[in-house]
Formats: sequence, C-alpha cells, structure tokens
Amino acid sequence: MKELFYKILVFLFAPSKKEREKKLEKVLNKIRAILCSDDGFIVFKLQSADYIYDVKWQDIADAFWTGNKLVLSLKSEEEITLPNTYLCWHELVRKLPRGYS
Repeated sequence: MKELFYKILVFLFAPSKKEREKKLEKVLNKIRAILCSDDGFIVFKLQSADYIYDVKWQDIADAFWTGNKLVLSLKSEEEITLPNTYLCWHELVRKLPRGYS
C-alpha cells in the first residue's frame, strides 16, 4: 500500500521532462567558465560558448582582490570583475602575472 501511495505522489508531483530541461537550461545559462592560455584568457558562457571577455595579459594594468572576487583594471580603463564562482577561476589566479596587489 505504501509503495502505491509513493508512486502516486511521484506521478502527481514529479516535474515533467520539459520542466526539468527548463531548470537545467536556466542553471547552465548562468554558468561562466574561464579558459587560460599563454597570451591571456577568455570568459565565456558554458552553454552557448559565447565570449564575454577576451583579455590579453599585456592589456592588464592592475589586479586586486575584493572579497571573493578578482577585479582586473585594463589599460583601456575598463574594469572586469570575476567572482570565484566561475569555472577554472583558480587557474586564472595561478596564471595571473605577478606584481599585482
């Protein structure tokens, strides 16, 4: 009897395939990743692979920490804030050229 009750509950309240796909798409759309190279790094959306930033090491004027974020000041006076929730964030911190605060 309990098994039947649980099956009915699952059937009534479990999200449909469309709802699960929408939730997954919403989560994936928020995820950002960082890819480092010898020349610099790129920040992109994980789901669509659209570039958000493409930065060369020589374009960075200064870098500093604020809480759980890395803030990069570029020579073009643009400021880029990268939270530590981005994938491969720690690799970027390791590859960041020394000499910044």
